[in-house]
Amino acid sequence: MKLKLNLIRPVRAVVLALMLLHSGNIPAQEATPDRAGPTPTADPLLAANLRQVGELVRSGKIAEARQLAERTRALYPEDTQVKATLERLSTLAAAKTPSEAATPAKVTPAATPAPGNAGAPAFPTHTTKPKMSSEDRLLADTLEAIQQELAGETDVAKRQLLCREYLSQSKALVARNPQLEGVWLARAVAALELNDVESGWEAGANLKRLGAMESEDQQTRKTLAQLNRKGWLDATTVKRAIESQAAKNWWLGKWSGKDEKLNDQYGCHYLQKLTMNISLASQGQFGVESLDWQECKGNRIDLYYAYSTQVPGPYSFTSSRAASNSGKCKIVDVKASDDCAQLRISYEINDNKSPFQQHLVAIRKGETIEVMKYANDGVTCLYQSPVLLSRQKP
Repeated sequence: MKLKLNLIRPVRAVVLALMLLHSGNIPAQEATPDRAGPTPTADPLLAANLRQVGELVRSGKIAEARQLAERTRALYPEDTQVKATLERLSTLAAAKTPSEAATPAKVTPAATPAPGNAGAPAFPTHTTKPKMSSEDRLLADTLEAIQQELAGETDVAKRQLLCREYLSQSKALVARNPQLEGVWLARAVAALELNDVESGWEAGANLKRLGAMESEDQQTRKTLAQLNRKGWLDATTVKRAIESQAAKNWWLGKWSGKDEKLNDQYGCHYLQKLTMNISLASQGQFGVESLDWQECKGNRIDLYYAYSTQVPGPYSFTSSRAASNSGKCKIVDVKASDDCAQLRISYEINDNKSPFQQHLVAIRKGETIEVMKYANDGVTCLYQSPVLLSRQKP
């Protein structure tokens, strides 16, 4: 029986070595144990550990495979199989970056974090491509070019354009190749930079599906941490965030309207016109361009004034009772209420005297918005009555 056991052990070792060789990572001369070396007297644990190392190598999890091999060496310090396996794993770890070693579709992090987004994970600069169709390889090469351009870009506006391009171009690729963890990781980073809730949630869900929660790759863990901080890994939180984003998106577009009436008491004709173009700027904040015109003409009294305010842009004022004036305007702040039913747009006018602020308050009324204009104190109303604006067709 002793002879039979001694014959079984080498055969079992050779089978295990062939399993590792089949993975393409352990060459035969290193995987086959030195027959002159000692063989452990009880090998079931050794065999199980080496088998698991092979599975980890085939999954691309080199760091985890190396950790298990180190623990195995502590139990079998003289075993030549373990020594050979560790040597090969060290070579693989040195030849690959940590992110490439973690998974076949992993990415390496950029050297610097995204500008204007301190603490956020850097955008990946390279994606290794598993076997795929020629069409998908071309698309993957295109994505890699975008990633490399992003790595060297510091202008926030240009980075956001590139991030949107990446999300658009990669959508079809991950639909056909949902196992591409590296592309999902890059999509998550792009979504974080754009504050894109839906894309961030989708990327996070797929990273979890692919086992990224157990990854030791620092880029992956940092990205997941940022998604978690925003609540984008929790379905309930994401649902609320998507609803809030949809409420903000309702305001986007160009709005215009006018209010015209006759004041019989003074025989004055009032005309108020307002056009606003509302957009979403970086990090989900609103941006507004506004052209505001007010005019008051008196029939029985000598009264006339008119001014135009373009935010941002020029400001002009003319009146029958005061000298004309002009200057420039700039946006100070745009705030939305918690339910996004109201926008408060504050801007500064510099008319070569002392700068002052004015405020437009827009309230949602069904599918229209009602706007009032206030002085610097936020209380004194500068409109005779609210101006009702309707959305202009594109």
